[in-house]
Amino acid sequence: MSALEIASLVVKGLEIIPAATEIIRVCHKPDRLNTEEKVSITAEALFVFFRALEVGFQGTRLATPEKVDQFCKEIGVSADEVKIGLTLSSNFADVGRITCHKIGSNERLSIAVIDILAVAIFKVSETVDQISKLETLSAQTKEALSWVDTGGSLAATSLSMGVTSYRVYTNREKIFLATKLIFKYLAHIHQEPVVVEIKGKYEEDANKNAEILNTKYRQLLLRMIEWYNLEEIPSTFHKDPIFSQYICAITGKPIRRPVRALHGLGKTLYERTELYRWKAQHPHEIPNHWPEDIPFVPQNMMSDKKIQKIIDARLEECASFFKIGLNTRRT
Repeated sequence: MSALEIASLVVKGLEIIPAATEIIRVCHKPDRLNTEEKVSITAEALFVFFRALEVGFQGTRLATPEKVDQFCKEIGVSADEVKIGLTLSSNFADVGRITCHKIGSNERLSIAVIDILAVAIFKVSETVDQISKLETLSAQTKEALSWVDTGGSLAATSLSMGVTSYRVYTNREKIFLATKLIFKYLAHIHQEPVVVEIKGKYEEDANKNAEILNTKYRQLLLRMIEWYNLEEIPSTFHKDPIFSQYICAITGKPIRRPVRALHGLGKTLYERTELYRWKAQHPHEIPNHWPEDIPFVPQNMMSDKKIQKIIDARLEECASFFKIGLNTRRT
């Protein structure tokens, strides 16, 4: 086994860790799992099972190749065939779990499908590459499989690059703003008004103009970031002492637009978009902790304006961090 194959085996082993961590995280949720979470955790479990079998078999083969070959010979299959079967199974499980993640995300369906297709082609190419190494195949068959592997890898790479380019293009304004802020912080630029060294009777007017310019910059930044238009709390602030007090009973994440049962009879809070999504997907089921004596219909869902003000105020405080850095250095 070459160094490249050993490195590939180590990487595959490491992929088990985040999948197992996700299973543990979902299983430890205090609330009842919804259908989407059940499907996702099943896909993760299948992936962990098959990937562990694949890594375990190849690792054992690396340590004691003679014993593995002898065992496979006794059951009537070659070690290469077992390896290909386990690889194919773990790859299909990997594609399945990625599909679950993409379907559960807010990404456009067409982009998610292309992303899934690229991963699937990559996995098929990997399996074809292993098949082409079987000693029982003819030289012509190996060459044909090699071309299939190369073509699949090129196609998958092209699809991945296309999806990545699309994501960069659609987020170009945010990327530009983030890059601008980073460079300004690296340059140690602080929030100072633009002041031109003018002496005499024009000095007061210059300072007034600088103050107006400084205010316009701050307003510009607030419009660019659009904090009040955010549909969810950024993951950076999930452990914030304020946001972490108001958790959605469906997603387990901090709430941006809090909703509860009508007239405050229900104490549990929900994310507005998640509650309406639940209603659309589970019309005959109530979400976690919804009061059983209150019909689960849109007219019984009420926004909590008091908590909404608290969340908006905290977002404004967090936004103040990004107000620094748009003004040029005092000259």
